[in-house]
Amino acid sequence: VGAVIRLRNLKANPELNGAVGAVISYDPQADRWTVKLEGGQEKAVRVDNLYVAPLKAGSYVRITGLKADAALNGMMGLAEAFDETTARWTVKLSGGVRKAFKEDNLVALQRAGRDAD
Repeated sequence: VGAVIRLRNLKANPELNGAVGAVISYDPQADRWTVKLEGGQEKAVRVDNLYVAPLKAGSYVRITGLKADAALNGMMGLAEAFDETTARWTVKLSGGVRKAFKEDNLVALQRAGRDAD
């Protein structure tokens, strides 16, 4: 939630392919993400129809999808650097704690959240 996305591969509404928006919620029963597009329109789409912009150093992120350390899911932090040898991002969490995460477990936030310091 909060990630900036671009829509892709829509068959029912191909005119929306390439549209930019932000994820606002998830409906587990329908297995659809609700996105608010530029201009205010809301659309429920499958994850296959979303493209999340790649992370870069300095991006604010939300941790998601962890199984072994699920307590960290939902936390926000600052992506500091990508380690190519481990294929993980170093993320600075609140309190200054740094942890390494796979990019699949990070969602870039649309705007700067509170500082992770």
